This record gives sequence, C-alpha cells and structure tokens, in this order.
Amino acid sequence: MSSPPSVIVKAKKLQRIAKKIGFDWKNASQTLGKVYEELGELKKAIKKDDKRNIVEEYGDLLFSIINLSRHLEINSEIALKIANNKFERRFKKLQDIIVKRKLIKKPYSIPITTLEKIWDDVKSKEKK
Repeated sequence: MSSPPSVIVKAKKLQRIAKKIGFDWKNASQTLGKVYEELGELKKAIKKDDKRNIVEEYGDLLFSIINLSRHLEINSEIALKIANNKFERRFKKLQDIIVKRKLIKKPYSIPITTLEKIWDDVKSKEKK
C-alpha cells in the first residue's frame, strides 16, 4: 500500500491544476511578490496574536514559497534537505566553538548576540 503524497507534492499538484486554466503567475518575479504579500499578512496576524490566523497565513506563505520553487524549477524537498544539512553542519561548528571557549555555564546563558556573532563567523569561514 502506497503512502499519501507529501503536502509539498500536493501543493505542486494543485498549482499545476490552477496553471492549466491560467490561474498562475507568469514568472518567478510575480510569484516572489506573492511570497512577500503572504509574509506581510503573516506579520499582521502575529502582531494581532491571532493564533488561528497565524497558522492560516503561515500555510499560505509556505504554499506561495512552494509555488515560487515551481517557477524557479527547484525541487522544494531537495532544497530543504540542502538547507537542513547546511544548518546542521554550521550548528555543529557553533557548538564546538561554544565548548572550546567554555561559554556554557548553564542552559540558555549565552546571549543571542554572542551566538549570532559565532554563527556569522562560522558562515563567513564556510564561504571562503
């Protein structure tokens, strides 16, 4: 028995059906505009602390991002796997630096600004 399609696959299928009748953006730039629009709606929902609307707007944002990946001809699942691997690799380096510098005295004791600085250092060294 096969498993149901992933929600990403389902989103792409719905978007392809919509495209068949012309209900689609013409290019990636227009689709990116929709991503920004949905992000703005999510920001408003967060500001109002409207939990139900936050979930709905977050879903709309994800749907729009998947639509953007379709226009860019990017496989969303592969792109997310790459992002996960990159985050995991960088986070491991961040953890190693924290241990090496003996920064942990108790959980959550390292200021976020310090963590962000270490993160930025890890990123910059990776790009060289």
